[in-house]
Amino acid sequence: MYWIIACLRLLHFLVLLFIVGGCLYPSVLVWQVHLIFVPLVIIQWFINKDRCVFTNLEIWLRKRANMDPMIAAEPGIFIKSVLSICLTPLPEEKVILWITYGSMILSCSISMLRLMIS
Repeated sequence: MYWIIACLRLLHFLVLLFIVGGCLYPSVLVWQVHLIFVPLVIIQWFINKDRCVFTNLEIWLRKRANMDPMIAAEPGIFIKSVLSICLTPLPEEKVILWITYGSMILSCSISMLRLMIS
């Protein structure tokens, strides 16, 4: 079960990299996928009360493995773990949400601009 959780966190990180950096990849197809994918992620986040579906799945898996689900249940824990690499101390929750939504909107906008220019 532990390796499934580790793979899920890796997948979560890869999706984060695509959301943030997909607009930088030099491919029209990637920009098109990015332009569709990122708004869907934003909608999912909004519907799911600012929490990613991967976080929900990790909490569920941790409960099934009798691990501490509260480690993953803290709001924005995945984003905080990524931001803690470059930001110390971490900003408050509201700022983290602004960073999260802002970076998604910015990267999606860059993909749209690159598609319009190409």
